[in-house]
Amino acid sequence: MRNPLDYQKASGIALLGKFLPDATPFKRLDIIRTVEEWDAIKDEYADFAAHRTDFPIGAMRKNIVTGTSGLPTEIPSVLKQVQEQSQNGVVLLMQMKKKSVFRYLYDGGFNALFLVDDKIIIEFVGKAFDGHELTQGLAVHERYIIPWDKAIFVRKRADLMRDIDIEKTFISQEKYAEQYEERLKFLINDCHYKADKVRQNVPREFQVLNDSLIENFMDEIVFPLIVHRKDLLASGLKIFCVQGNFVNGIVQPWEIFTTRRWI
Repeated sequence: MRNPLDYQKASGIALLGKFLPDATPFKRLDIIRTVEEWDAIKDEYADFAAHRTDFPIGAMRKNIVTGTSGLPTEIPSVLKQVQEQSQNGVVLLMQMKKKSVFRYLYDGGFNALFLVDDKIIIEFVGKAFDGHELTQGLAVHERYIIPWDKAIFVRKRADLMRDIDIEKTFISQEKYAEQYEERLKFLINDCHYKADKVRQNVPREFQVLNDSLIENFMDEIVFPLIVHRKDLLASGLKIFCVQGNFVNGIVQPWEIFTTRRWI
């Protein structure tokens, strides 16, 4: 049994279970290194296998697989690519609490940087986009910089827009048009989804994130972390990110990201 705390992304998933147990979408995490290990558990992931590549903490590695689809048939190929990079590489398999969907059906994605006692920087991408664009620095559709002492009072979009101390930035339609084309390429070429399904679901024009998703995000991610400020500091979490997506109308955090990943 491999210890999640020994790995970069897996340790971030473990932190979700500690600080955001109600919001974490995962009910099971398997860490595998070989096709034989996959064969032993693949029946548990018959229809959908959310997966990520991972390496031990301290190994400076980028994502080996640029687009993960959730298709169980791709796991052997992903394992092969990881092992070609490093014998210490693994694949994380996450069994979801609720039925998931393919990435072109996502409601959006988020990345929230918490600087405890200073500010919270929240970035969103909209429908059919996800955290991939945010973590890779490829796209941001909405950005809000919230002073720490104001964040406890922000529960919905109207609060974000009303407060003049909250910095707000929105993407232009021209810039979105460029990102639209790149998103299509990523979903079709890297994730191997059918082109017609992708084109039917990725909006051609920029749409702000649904108001109910923002409210859900503030309730399930931001508010609980602010309330547990003392616990965060006691655990050495003064600066960290929460990354994830919006799926089936609710927030779905995937990782609490800390600098320990590369120590």
